[in-house]
Amino acid sequence: MKKILIYTIIISSMILAACGSGTATEPSVATEPAATEPGATEAPQATEEPQATTPATGGEAERCGDKSQLAGEIFLYTWVEYIDPAIKDQFEAECGVKVTETNFDSNETLLATLQAGGADYDIIVPSDYMVQVLISEGMLMELDYNVISNIQNMEKLNVNQYFDPEQKYTVPWFWGTSGFAVDTNVVTDVKDSWSMMFDPSSPYCGKISMLDDERETIGAASCI
Repeated sequence: MKKILIYTIIISSMILAACGSGTATEPSVATEPAATEPGATEAPQATEEPQATTPATGGEAERCGDKSQLAGEIFLYTWVEYIDPAIKDQFEAECGVKVTETNFDSNETLLATLQAGGADYDIIVPSDYMVQVLISEGMLMELDYNVISNIQNMEKLNVNQYFDPEQKYTVPWFWGTSGFAVDTNVVTDVKDSWSMMFDPSSPYCGKISMLDDERETIGAASCI
């Protein structure tokens, strides 16, 4: 099965996905054990402040690298509305690489699709725990930090996480917390608690919709 890369907020990773595979290297800065996650190592330290670039000059060249080494198209497998279409259009205009996007609705759908072997993707966007599964299955390609050099500008708390402690396969993209939204035009007695969704005595119990993800549902129920 074709090994794939994890999607990143750093647009240079698209270049890596479009290039031929090379020898992966670790970030060129020193690391030391981190205090945030057991068994993790501290993230690469930034050597300088991130610099703004001008697309029409050197910035575009730095983002695209050697255009002669880029493929004409790369395939992205991600959640719905996780990336602004304008970014893909900009990437194609600057680097000449078309990004074809396909969407999945859960991490388990992502895994099943890859295990079935019916499709090859260059870049995927799994959640943290699924990264561990994909690594154990040998489905991921190690990243080349000679290409993704601006990993050093990432906040140290966002790299070298438990699911990829050596930062070999992933780079940060999104993070967030779970909550629930209420239409106050319909619901007037809003409670600051998940109990309005799960308490059998609540008039709204059973009248909710949730993300089809076992971690989200169990996590929410444990909060009441």
